[in-house]
Amino acid sequence: MPKKAILVVAPGILGALVLAWAAFAARPEEGTAKAGPSRPAPARREGAPPATAAPREAVTSRPAAATPAAIAPENAAIQARVRVLEERLLELEAKRDGIAAANRELEKQVTEKWAEASARTTAEWRVKSWETLIALSESQKQSLVDLCTKWGREDAGRPAGRDAWLAREAELRPRLTVEQAAKLSENAAAQSGRMWSSMGRSLGGMVGATKDEQVRIQQTLGDLRLPADMLFPEAHGGDWPGLLRDASARARPLLTPEQTARLEKFGGNK
Repeated sequence: MPKKAILVVAPGILGALVLAWAAFAARPEEGTAKAGPSRPAPARREGAPPATAAPREAVTSRPAAATPAAIAPENAAIQARVRVLEERLLELEAKRDGIAAANRELEKQVTEKWAEASARTTAEWRVKSWETLIALSESQKQSLVDLCTKWGREDAGRPAGRDAWLAREAELRPRLTVEQAAKLSENAAAQSGRMWSSMGRSLGGMVGATKDEQVRIQQTLGDLRLPADMLFPEAHGGDWPGLLRDASARARPLLTPEQTARLEKFGGNK
């Protein structure tokens, strides 16, 4: 090729080469720009296991919480029936409590009426026994029956103590004449005296004493000392329990240990 032709073609070839090189060098830079800047990997703590990529199944979103199922019609009917039964139960319990309270009140009234009737019956019997000893007017009888009925209500089936009988003597005496009170006192003393005269035999029988021992016990008891104006033996120890206590205390020195133990079983030590 002539030298002049080479000089004309060489610049064109050289320019084509430069353009090709420039195009080849630009391709990696475009790929890098599209990928974006790279981020540094997070530092792993010492001792922690290496991070692994989460499986694709774990990345999926969790299912929403299940909503309560609607109550079935048959269950709703059962619940309504249960509520009705509960209300009915409350009503029945209220009625039961009312009936129980009414029964308690009725029992109380029956007990009170029975106690009143018993007290009046005892009072009438006592006044009749007095009437056989002393002449009583109709007004006196009614007054005494009412008084003895009050005492019966106060006792409520329990024996009254000595202090109560002393107070009752004070209530009874003003309702009697002097002659009536004297006759009642004489009768009360006679009753106590009869029991005391046989106390040696009664006490000896309790302890298993022989007849001779019973005679000695009676002799040891001596005379009975009671107020001359007493109206109620219970007020002065002239009733059976009071006489037994008195006789036991007097006869104790004559009794053997076995007899004393037997006497205690009968309450002679009280």
